[in-house]
Amino acid sequence: MAGWQRGPDPGGRSAQGGMSLVELLVTMVLLLVLVAATAPAFMSGHRGTDRPDAVQAVQGELHASTEFLVRAVRDARSVEEGSSPSTLTLRASGAGEACGVESDESFRIHLAPAGLRCDPLTEGPTTGRLLASSVETLNVSFGVDLDGDGRVDTFVADPSDLDPGDILAIRFQLDFAGIGPGASVQTTADFVAALRDPISSRVQLGAR
Repeated sequence: MAGWQRGPDPGGRSAQGGMSLVELLVTMVLLLVLVAATAPAFMSGHRGTDRPDAVQAVQGELHASTEFLVRAVRDARSVEEGSSPSTLTLRASGAGEACGVESDESFRIHLAPAGLRCDPLTEGPTTGRLLASSVETLNVSFGVDLDGDGRVDTFVADPSDLDPGDILAIRFQLDFAGIGPGASVQTTADFVAALRDPISSRVQLGAR
């Protein structure tokens, strides 16, 4: 019929079929409830991806630094005076070139604020190498041959009273720690590295 117009819908909808203010508010509340319910699961999954990254970083430094320390000790001619539970000084190791010295010179392995390092003994600008930034503690002990049979009899913490030639092995105890977003990792490495030249000399002397 000409001129007839439909009135407002009893439920509050307009003639064009849009949403009422009440329906819009209900929809927003439901969306907020859904976001609140899924946010913890999302954050947990995000932290789950951070933790493997932190673990991988620490494990990578652990394996690389362990391999370097074993090689450095094995190839060294001797342990130098001045070594202590917190510092290892080696002479004439092939690994010295990576620490900024010639192959026949001495260098030290120690814990610095930045992490585990190897550096030349000389003062001045360092040309050494950062071995592992995740190392928090370093403890070095020295394996000695007391009876001259070419075998390590015991490990001592203070080598100051020892003849450097009596030190046949080094025990390293390292604590590693890594921190990522929402994750922290801690692990310990405890291993022994033997000095090849001093052991070979002792074995040859014992065989005569």
